[in-house]
Amino acid sequence: MRRFSLLLIVPTLAILALSSASLIDGSGTLYHRDFLTSHLPLKAAHANLLTDGHLLPTIDPYRSGGQPLLGNPNALPLYPTNVFFFVASPLWAMNAHVWVHWLLAPFALFWLARAFGLSRPSAWAAGAIYATSGYFLSLFNLYNLIAAATWTPALVAACLEARRGRPGRWPAAGALWTLIVLGGDPLYAALAGLMALSVMLLPIPGPSTPWTRFVPRCAVAFGLGTAVTLPMIVEMLRILPASFRGHWRYSMEAALAQSWDPRTALEWLMPFFFGPLSYDFWGREFFGGNPPLLYALYPGTLALVLVIIAGRPRGRRMGQWAWGWIAVGGFLTLGIYNPAMWWLYRLPGASVLRYPIKAWLLVAVAASLLAGLGLERALREGRGPLLRRLLGIASLGYLGLWLLFLVLPAPFARLLQSMDPATLRGPFFAAERLRWLTLCFFILVTAAALWFACRWLKTKPGIAVALLVAAHVASQCFLLQPLYDSDDTAAYTREPALLAHIGEDQHGVHGAFQGMFGNLSGEHVMRFPDRRFFWLNRENFTSMGHFSGTLHRRRYDFNHSPEGLDTFVNISLTQSLAELDDAESLRVLAASGVDRLFMHRPLEGVPEDEATLLHTETGGAWDHSVYAVERPAPHFALAGRAIGTPHLNAALEIIVSDSFDARTTAVVRSIDLPQSINGESGRVEVVENRLERLVLDTESGDGGVLLTRRAWLPTYRATIDGEPVATAVVNIHKLGVVVPAGEHRVEIWIDRGPTRLAVTAALLSLFALAAWAFMEVRRDPVSTAGS
Repeated sequence: MRRFSLLLIVPTLAILALSSASLIDGSGTLYHRDFLTSHLPLKAAHANLLTDGHLLPTIDPYRSGGQPLLGNPNALPLYPTNVFFFVASPLWAMNAHVWVHWLLAPFALFWLARAFGLSRPSAWAAGAIYATSGYFLSLFNLYNLIAAATWTPALVAACLEARRGRPGRWPAAGALWTLIVLGGDPLYAALAGLMALSVMLLPIPGPSTPWTRFVPRCAVAFGLGTAVTLPMIVEMLRILPASFRGHWRYSMEAALAQSWDPRTALEWLMPFFFGPLSYDFWGREFFGGNPPLLYALYPGTLALVLVIIAGRPRGRRMGQWAWGWIAVGGFLTLGIYNPAMWWLYRLPGASVLRYPIKAWLLVAVAASLLAGLGLERALREGRGPLLRRLLGIASLGYLGLWLLFLVLPAPFARLLQSMDPATLRGPFFAAERLRWLTLCFFILVTAAALWFACRWLKTKPGIAVALLVAAHVASQCFLLQPLYDSDDTAAYTREPALLAHIGEDQHGVHGAFQGMFGNLSGEHVMRFPDRRFFWLNRENFTSMGHFSGTLHRRRYDFNHSPEGLDTFVNISLTQSLAELDDAESLRVLAASGVDRLFMHRPLEGVPEDEATLLHTETGGAWDHSVYAVERPAPHFALAGRAIGTPHLNAALEIIVSDSFDARTTAVVRSIDLPQSINGESGRVEVVENRLERLVLDTESGDGGVLLTRRAWLPTYRATIDGEPVATAVVNIHKLGVVVPAGEHRVEIWIDRGPTRLAVTAALLSLFALAAWAFMEVRRDPVSTAGS
């Protein structure tokens, strides 16, 4: 075991740690796409709440007036790595979540390969191949997917060993299932559960647990594991009907976006074939017209060759199981290119599941397992010479491809340019040719090094496998470095100059978010020093984008999270703003209680008394301005005039009119307004203003509508003088209460009754899992230790 660790485990982990050194020491941060723009605001807000003593907050007060937090799986509200936020900055804690799982991923797949009977060297090679695959490294920008991808192989391994009667495996399976569910993506949890179920149903040779004991234990393990996650599940079910995803759902085209185009199989041979990971990426046509969700699926030369050696699934249950899941994964990931998927997505509820490419998890796990099987056959079944021949063929093939790129004969050039004739021409095509040439050269060097390492496969197999794994891991980390590229953390930790123009009790909006005040143009991007993505993040940070403001405890409206679990009315109104002119949009902001508007361009056609330019920051790729929104709806007010409307469009038409005054008038859903109100505004005194509770004293002569800047959620409850009343949706998406004339005490709070029950059940289930594991270990400590 010591020799195995020194030859295989230590070098692999050393290369991974060295590759993520800037993330570990905090000098760098991941920045691609969702990591900063989507996940950082969620986790920065959560970090603020945790450090303030709110251990289980149900709402995020920094997002759109208070949107769901505990019920939003994408926020990972209960995942164990949240403890990092107590001891470090949000940026370091987020990066730690990623690199910790990267270091754990080889062990998870190693366990699965060992459970299927592979030797330690072959099993570790499979784990290293999985952890350094283009698929896994593409998850570095998807904070809510990497945990489930890490633990899925371990869950399958625990279930397989539990099927064989290994002590302690059922509690372990329950705990791993908990981590996967808490990992942030329901679809990934479903895929992991299906893989685990399939391996438990797989006929296995040798002794196994009788079905009469197996089925109940399986049900208890997964039942307890699910029960631990109940606080998140219960809250999600409570807010789902009013959410965008639950109310509107996604169209067939949106649900099947990010399907795997078979033409992109070219990237199995060369990573980033369709363009670099920058604004020079030209291959959107091959990814449904969008940037790919998974930037690269390059498995590496060694992985491809070993899967070929694994061959047909003859004799070994593992091979049959793995090839079966590759077929299932391929079927699902084809998405829009698979006619059967159009029928499947018409089934009730299927449209809430987006992005078929996510099912590549099945392919990646199964193919990595097959790679381990291929190495096992090379070591045990005399296929070492075949491995060397295939690596030699790969070396010659890449040499020929390199020469072809070097010479670039006219027919080959025309073939390449035909993929995107408008872009692949002139200097850009020359730059792409040089990039392809460089990539091909390094893959050629890697294939040659792997071929050379095979010389000792028969005489010194331990050394040969160590060299193969080290060469593969190092080459993957080098070739796929753009997937985990980091930017200087200092660019996101200093205070932006515009921060001084918005207080912690004020609400802001970033005009470029979701194109509410127009999108950034190509002209803006052309002003960056180079074509790398992080320049846009830096500009957004300077201009007080919502992730920048949340880091500094500033509250934003219309900054919904991308998974669609924020309220339907909030997201719909955000989308509507993109269709309005500046003056109309500004009136919607005022009605929502927005104090500050951060802009990437000057406002157009806005009366001087509706917005005041406070400051313009120069020196970046473009000027960044902050405007004060005049006459916004106050934090709390008792509007004496209320207008009932039947739907969102009618309410919007009233609010955008120049005669609407958000300080004295409320637009209310007709079903929430029992009678018309047209009187003088009343008085409001704040008695208590906490995260999930409000106590307000009101006084009015004619009654009115209590306005707040908080977003309406279905979990809010209210009383007037102790008598229950319904909450009202006012000004399209805000929380209000219709109050009668006279003096009254209004109390509004989040109903945590179901949450408390869920937390109690979760704690009891967690205790039951721990007790079960303890009893299993005590029952057979020798077997457990030996495993």
